[in-house]
Formats: sequence, C-alpha cells, structure tokens
Amino acid sequence: MMNKEKDIESIIIRSLSGAANTEEKELLQEWLREAEANRWQYEQARHLWDTAAEVDYSIDPQTDAEWDKLIVRMGNSGSSDGAYIKRLKFWRYAAAAVVILGLAGLAALYLGGGLGRGPAIAQQYETLPGQTRQLALSDGSFINLNAGSTLSVIKGFGRGERRLILEGEAFFQVSHDPQQPFTVTMNGAEVRVTGTAFNLRAYPENEAVQLAVTEGSVAFRSENSDNGQAVKAGQAAKVDRATGRVSTIPFDERATAWQSGLIVFDSTLFPEVLRTLERQFAVEIEDNTQLQQKRYTATFDNRSLDEILSVMGATMSFQVDKRGGKVVLR
Repeated sequence: MMNKEKDIESIIIRSLSGAANTEEKELLQEWLREAEANRWQYEQARHLWDTAAEVDYSIDPQTDAEWDKLIVRMGNSGSSDGAYIKRLKFWRYAAAAVVILGLAGLAALYLGGGLGRGPAIAQQYETLPGQTRQLALSDGSFINLNAGSTLSVIKGFGRGERRLILEGEAFFQVSHDPQQPFTVTMNGAEVRVTGTAFNLRAYPENEAVQLAVTEGSVAFRSENSDNGQAVKAGQAAKVDRATGRVSTIPFDERATAWQSGLIVFDSTLFPEVLRTLERQFAVEIEDNTQLQQKRYTATFDNRSLDEILSVMGATMSFQVDKRGGKVVLR
C-alpha cells in the first residue's frame, strides 16, 4: 500500500523523468484530483525540475548560492504556508542532486538503477489531463503539447543533433537546420526532419502512431526498420504498433484542430474514445457497457463533456451516471 506523503515524491520524479509506469501515472492522477493544493505542489515541482536543467553542473552543490539562484528563477511563491516550506526542503535536495548528476542522474537515484538504461534526459515537459502547453525550444522550434502528454529533450540537444521522445500528442514547428537533424522517437515509431511542421499522435492506447505533415517533408519509420518513408506536406501516414508496418492514410486537416478545441474520432475503438475524453476533460470514466469492441466516428467542436456523452449515449445506446466525481457508463 502506498504511503502517499512519502511515495508521491518519488512518483513525481518518475513522472517528470518519463519513467513512471501505468499504475504510477494513475496514482499520480488520483492524487492530483484530490486537492487543488496537490496540483499546485506538482506545478511547483515541475517548475523547479525545468529550471534545474539550466543550472551549471560544474558548481559546488554544497554551497547555497546556486540554490538561491533557483529560488529567484522560480519567482516569489507568495506563500508562507508551512507545508509548502516542508515540501520545498525536499525539492531542495532534489535540485542538489540535479546539480551533481543532471536530470537523468536524479531520476537514476530515485529509480534505484544506473545511468545506462536509456538516453539521458536533459529536460522534460508534461501536461496534465485538461491542459495543453506551448513550448519554445532552444533551437527556435515551437511545440504545442496536447493534454496528458510528455515530451522529453535528450541531453546534447542542439549539439550536432536534436532528439526528443514523445508520449501523447504534439504539433511541431521545427526550425530549419540541415546540420542538426530533428528526431522524435515514440513507442513504435520515429520521425526525422531538418525543418518542417507536423502533428504526431502517439498515446499509449493508440493502435498506431499517426503523422500528419502540414509543411515540408518528414522521414517516418517504425522503430524496427532502418528505412524511412517520406511523408510530404498535405500527406499523412501511420505506423501500426502491432506489426510495425508503415502505411499511407488520407490527410485530414482536422488532425491539428485539437489546438482550437476540436475533438475528432474516426472509426476509433470505444475504449480509446473514453481515454481521449478523460484526458481532455480531466475526469475518470468507468465503462460498464458492452461496447469495448465498437468503433465510433464523430467530430465535436468545443462541446462540453455532458454534451458529448449525451450525443454518444443516444447513438450507441448507453446511460450516463455521475457518482462521487466519476462518470459511469452503463
């Protein structure tokens, strides 16, 4: 059983480092829903995590000077709450570990493993359910991160190559630099460009990683193949996660419309539909229907969750109840 006060700290670090498993992600989301103070604490931790990536790792971590710089960068919290000060003390030690080892090293400390399990992560950005986030990278590229997504910047970004890891969905506007290829890796697929604009959808529950290119050209391949397929502006493709097969799919301009509040389902499996709604509206949905193998097609333009479920319930014949903050379908 989880000791939340203690264990949530390591789960937060695992989440920020991209190492959290499905159970830990669910526990974190449950904890975040419990109180607004928890969300605030998480945002402070994430802010410190992001800011710590800018620290000069060559400094002496035993002095307070660098910590004071971090506090200044974080800004005045405006709070004298004792619980905040207690939590801040923990993150001070975390920041010291960042100074010594870098972000990947901090993760290694709390993951109980070494530094050789994967690429070293220099910085990580994450969105909670119901949130989106706009990012500006050091190379001049811009990224819009959809709800419930994680983007990891690999150490060495901008020094001969630009490598990222994505779980979730994001729209990329990549600054042109033929000397430094821009690579995004997902579970099952990879894209490689020098400068272009494209949308990637790669949530864990998705059957395929989907790519839609709006500008330029992208090399798109499965993780088990050395041969990339060229996908040009106005084209789209997918990598089937089960087979690794890359195939062309019709380009749909709505692929990027999530940035303006559009939710699109195109022959989407019912469980995936529900996971999308959970992310977009920061709600838990319990499915007691017999519709798990059904597929659903619809487009919703800035509609509320109640409106969407009302339309779906009428067309798919299910009832909606609300119990203790949870939505139950039957």
